[in-house]
Amino acid sequence: MNLNIRTSDLMWSVVVTFCASFMAFYIPLDLVIHLKSNQAYVWTNIVASAILIVDIFYSIYKAKYHESEFVFEEKSGLELYFRKWFAIDFIAALPLNVFGFLSFLQLFRLVKLFKIANIMRHFRQREVQYANALTLIFFLFWVFHFAHWLACGWMSLRGIDHSLTVFDNYIRSFYWTVTTITTVGYGDIVPVNSQQILFAVFVEILGVGSYGYLIGKIASFLAKKDPAKSRYLSHMEYLTAMVKLRKLPLDLQTRLRNYYTYMWKQKSGFDESKFLDGLPYGLKTEVSIFLKQEVIEKIPLFKDSEDNFTKEVALHLKPVILTPGDFVFKEGDEGHEMYFVVNGRLEVLLGKSEKILGILSDGDFFGEIALFSNVPRTASVRSLTYCDLYTLSRNRFDHVVAKFPEIGKQIKAKAESRLKKQKNGN
Repeated sequence: MNLNIRTSDLMWSVVVTFCASFMAFYIPLDLVIHLKSNQAYVWTNIVASAILIVDIFYSIYKAKYHESEFVFEEKSGLELYFRKWFAIDFIAALPLNVFGFLSFLQLFRLVKLFKIANIMRHFRQREVQYANALTLIFFLFWVFHFAHWLACGWMSLRGIDHSLTVFDNYIRSFYWTVTTITTVGYGDIVPVNSQQILFAVFVEILGVGSYGYLIGKIASFLAKKDPAKSRYLSHMEYLTAMVKLRKLPLDLQTRLRNYYTYMWKQKSGFDESKFLDGLPYGLKTEVSIFLKQEVIEKIPLFKDSEDNFTKEVALHLKPVILTPGDFVFKEGDEGHEMYFVVNGRLEVLLGKSEKILGILSDGDFFGEIALFSNVPRTASVRSLTYCDLYTLSRNRFDHVVAKFPEIGKQIKAKAESRLKKQKNGN
């Protein structure tokens, strides 16, 4: 579904939702205080009914000509619409308010709310970034409607106080409903007969569940609003517990705290490896390329390389985080991977005297000598700052070099140049 279709669909969904919400408001109110004599109500009702009739034709057109966003649905769009939603749309569009002696038939038009709930569900699934906020907003939408219906029910049971205006009667009923649902219940408006008492008990029970659900949703929303911060705070709690149990030295405590803070501030607490592992190959490749695009563009070796090479490398690069003073590897270690620097600075050291041969920074790569020459590490590499690296394992390295010999030649030339420099350094 292209952007223009999505935008028009969203705008129409908002219009239909507004109309359905209007019906959900005025129909119960009409059954209690009889709004049919109000001209504004009559004309607004006509407009809303007309929109709901148009919605039937729009839904048929959309089902026939627009592709579903969810390609895994078994039935075609048109067949699915007639099987699931046509009856609901048709009943909602009927002018059932004309049957004055059977005015309760209007309530059948509220079946449209089932489709509104489905629209909200699809919209929440599509707008993943705002899913938690939308869940809370949609919940409050339904809470308001339920509160309104209950207020109408309470007003019907208590009767109209003719010493007050219609608006004041409704406001008092709505006030009673909200105080009861939220478990506040000031007691200034109380049931006086069995019907009212039973209704009050029902609302109280409903209120306890709704109130608990609302508090849970708000807590969940606040917790998920910043998952990186939640993860950071969780790590800090574990660190606090570890310090108490195992008496970690102050220097080590500081390094751990700084590491977790860096992960939160710079990396947003996001572990891309875990995220990618759960994806099928095609999606995994696309997401890998997107996430590592910045890295690939920084590395001169990868510039102007063919797309297949970029895909191959991106899929197999694994992230590594270093804190200041960490050794990536030491001279004499076995070499099992090469490294690409995303950001940060590292120093290349030679011998026991740790003679500095050079400084590595964004876009550099290292560790390829041991892979080409099949020898232990010829130098040590230590981080000077917090560093973000990507690694490429020996197996994947051999595969890439065999598949893309031109890239392999460039890496080999760089390896020979570094090896020659190190020998001269001795």
